[in-house]
Amino acid sequence: MPFAIPSLLDKSRSIWGYIRARLPGADGEIWPNNLRIIGKVISMAVHDVDLRAEYLFRQIFTSTAERAYLDLHAYEVGLVRRPAAQATGNVIMAATPGVTFAAGIRLVRNDGAFFVTTAPSTAIGNSVTFAVRAEDAGAAGNTPAAAAIRVAASVPDLADSGEVGPDGLGAGADGELDDLLRGRILYRKRNRTRGGNDNDYKEWATEVPGIARAFVRGWMPGAGAVSVYPILSGSGVAAIPTVPDLEAVAAHIATKRPATAAVYVLQATARVIDVSVHIRPDTTAIRAEVIAELQDMFDERAVVALPSDGDRFDVEWISAAIQSAIGLESHDLIAPTADIMLTTGQYPVLGNVTWMP
Repeated sequence: MPFAIPSLLDKSRSIWGYIRARLPGADGEIWPNNLRIIGKVISMAVHDVDLRAEYLFRQIFTSTAERAYLDLHAYEVGLVRRPAAQATGNVIMAATPGVTFAAGIRLVRNDGAFFVTTAPSTAIGNSVTFAVRAEDAGAAGNTPAAAAIRVAASVPDLADSGEVGPDGLGAGADGELDDLLRGRILYRKRNRTRGGNDNDYKEWATEVPGIARAFVRGWMPGAGAVSVYPILSGSGVAAIPTVPDLEAVAAHIATKRPATAAVYVLQATARVIDVSVHIRPDTTAIRAEVIAELQDMFDERAVVALPSDGDRFDVEWISAAIQSAIGLESHDLIAPTADIMLTTGQYPVLGNVTWMP
């Protein structure tokens, strides 16, 4: 039940009633009368107390608590806010064969983001592979494979530029937002640990910075095995974790899993769903609204397909999302025309939206 604060008028009337009850013959509602003014002043002071009480009332519950108090709720159930994490991975650069390079070489991406090599590396053939870490924590450090990168200051026997390795730079994450932490606390309260059930693996996976959800299936691919598909907090294809993300999840789960469990942390495969639609009226503003509604729906509805669970994406969801666009009167969904069937490990994401005449 929400905390209800009386209006200033209702509080003033209540105080005037107290005055009548305790001072026979006095009536604060008759003007002119200084008791009326006194009643209003007292009601404002009491209103400040009510506002403070309302604030404290909100902090009692996980669902409404604000940041500092939310951290206390997390502490009470054994959770902590996930810190920002630095992106890691490999960078490949041309180099003189056989030369060993010390750790600590600074590299820079074209947009000015800096990275540093974390271990000595020896050139094999005409190239050297460096293990690198972003200097600044955050998702901005994540970098796709083959992205250009260069040395911040010239290094003997090392080329001035190179590229990110085939797995990209990943596992970088921003500090956990309140709503994500709130969701984990509520999940912990509603799903107590049970010695390695599905909920445990979901919780362990989401303790890793950047991981928003996880989809788990026991006895897959066989007896004693558990398959875990982590999903990042991004949208669409950006929600699919990189190899460094998967490695971070696997390493964390390894510290908590039952000793007998064989755990497979797997990368979901994007199942791109293109949409063709005719809308009425057809304007630039309404097109933007349709795309926004579709993206929101995909982010909310999309799950990693598992055998007999989440193996289809309903076409009705697409049509309903389109129709909810502000300003749209009606539409004809040209494609897809039927539910999209998903195979194990596929994660549906919005593809191209084609506007039909």
